[in-house]
Amino acid sequence: MSAPRTTNRKLTVVALLCAVFLAAMEATAVATVMPTIIGDLGGLDSYAWVFTAYMMSSTITVPIYGKLADVYGRKPVLQFGIGLFLLGSVAAAFSGTMAQLILFRAIQGLGAGAIQPMGLTITGDIFKIEERAKVTAVFGTVWGVAGVTGPMIGSIIVKTLGWQWIFLVNIPFGIAAAFIIQRALQENVEKRKVKLDWLGALFLAGAISCMLLAVNDPEEMMILVPLSTLSFLAFLLVEQRAQDPMVPLDMFANPVISNASLVSIMLGGAMLSFVTYLPLYVEGVLRMDVFAAGLSIIPMGVGWPIASGLSARILPKVGFRRLLRTGLSLVFIGCSTAALTAYFKLPFALLMVGMGLLGLGMGFSNIPLLFSVQSSVAWNRRGSATASTLFFRTIGGTIAVGVMGAVLARALLRDPTLPSSVANDLIGPNHGLGVSIELLDRLSHVMNWGLHRIFFYSAGIAFLALLIGLFFPNMSKEPKGDEEIENI
Repeated sequence: MSAPRTTNRKLTVVALLCAVFLAAMEATAVATVMPTIIGDLGGLDSYAWVFTAYMMSSTITVPIYGKLADVYGRKPVLQFGIGLFLLGSVAAAFSGTMAQLILFRAIQGLGAGAIQPMGLTITGDIFKIEERAKVTAVFGTVWGVAGVTGPMIGSIIVKTLGWQWIFLVNIPFGIAAAFIIQRALQENVEKRKVKLDWLGALFLAGAISCMLLAVNDPEEMMILVPLSTLSFLAFLLVEQRAQDPMVPLDMFANPVISNASLVSIMLGGAMLSFVTYLPLYVEGVLRMDVFAAGLSIIPMGVGWPIASGLSARILPKVGFRRLLRTGLSLVFIGCSTAALTAYFKLPFALLMVGMGLLGLGMGFSNIPLLFSVQSSVAWNRRGSATASTLFFRTIGGTIAVGVMGAVLARALLRDPTLPSSVANDLIGPNHGLGVSIELLDRLSHVMNWGLHRIFFYSAGIAFLALLIGLFFPNMSKEPKGDEEIENI
């Protein structure tokens, strides 16, 4: 009788690195070229929805995938997510209208809801915390390469092949990740009869969907907010009575998890607001090209992995709380620098400095948040706990992007005499060529008014994250809970 196969940790890491590159390219390249896509398909008023649809669908599914991973194992959930993400990518590439692009981005999000949390959970499974620090540094390097090359690759692809190839470039990385993970990762999940809490999942999805729709459609808020509240109350009642709840509510009695969840909401809101709207500011207000738009967010893509690699190494020396406070301070300083630079029209280089500080702050913040949460629970809850951190960061970002989209829409209404087509012309590939200077100046002015407010609101969110982080529990520098994994 042959011995049971064990996990090939090196190959598993390679597969997860492919998935990380996939996610990083998605985050940087798409945000960079969105103004160009809007210029082609039209619909500046739907700008936020391209991001919101993706984040909303991924947000809804993150806790569900986390629970399924704790029951059935990480591998099947990850493989399903990769497949769904690639399906959405191919469909998005062939979008002919903004409505189609939004729909297919939502399908991408349904897959993305599994990719990142499962990658982080698997890493937590197969590596102890001191080994995890080294692996995190490698992940950070790959994320940094994608962060630097993503915007520039996106810009080159748009100039040469067309924006559709931004989505098709995902395909080889996704296929490679799925193939390697199937062969390398071995799980011996304890089989147990579980009655999945689908009713709880349904109410949670309804609560989140109604809330996010309300944020993006203020006219329907009077209906959607009560529906969201009722759905959330129903979810709480179901979870309290469920034999095996979709989201174990007692986890949040742990002060580490509850505080990390609140901080993650604020971090997601601040970070995603800048990633989403800064390229629009560069192209629509500063009237620079798509390369400059990509250049503006590259420093964040560089600073984040550098700080992640460093924080993973110094965490045992300084502890969770001190490292988290350092990161949150840098996030606030970075957001404030970028907002003030835009407001006072300071040199473009200062805008990049602000984004670099934001990236460093995110790296120094997310490592202590993630490691502390993973170290606070057992294996059969690690999927749900890891997913909760990403869930709250994503939902914070989704709400913020939606709210900021309403701010921008309100700004465009300040001058109702402006034709809607002018906005598309301004941020399109010709940057308003053929449009009168008077119209372009008026549009640039109202966009500037709205985007300044977006950046200052985002800095305020970063300040709230810092305040909440001051109350993070003082955990041990070498937390318990990294027991030997018996199922790999």
